[in-house]
Amino acid sequence: MAGAEEALFAILSGDDGVKAIVGDRIYPLMTPEEGKYPAISFFRIDGPREHALDGPAGLARPRMQVDVWANDYRTARNAIEAVIAALDGYRGTAAGVFIAGILAQNDHDIFEGRTRTYHCAADFQIMYGT
Repeated sequence: MAGAEEALFAILSGDDGVKAIVGDRIYPLMTPEEGKYPAISFFRIDGPREHALDGPAGLARPRMQVDVWANDYRTARNAIEAVIAALDGYRGTAAGVFIAGILAQNDHDIFEGRTRTYHCAADFQIMYGT
């Protein structure tokens, strides 16, 4: 059964603004070690599920982190802004998953000194039917 990860991938890989910057370089968990930039990786931070008194309510609300990697700051920042525009407020069905709503939580910038890459990250809460 598809879940938040498949829906997130479908939304990002289908968004023209995101594709214009990263192409098809969108990966679960981490980018390839010798990968080309700019690129996106994403992962689940946590995965709470809703419950009612009589059991599971059929709704999950995981928090996902989306990371953008680039060789320059402006590209990284533009890419994370495109990701936020694609995801924040999204409602609908993606990859067969009913998305009740996606909410942007926060974002931040990091410089990776060892690899000399720019890294922008954003967290999202994804509420979807299970």
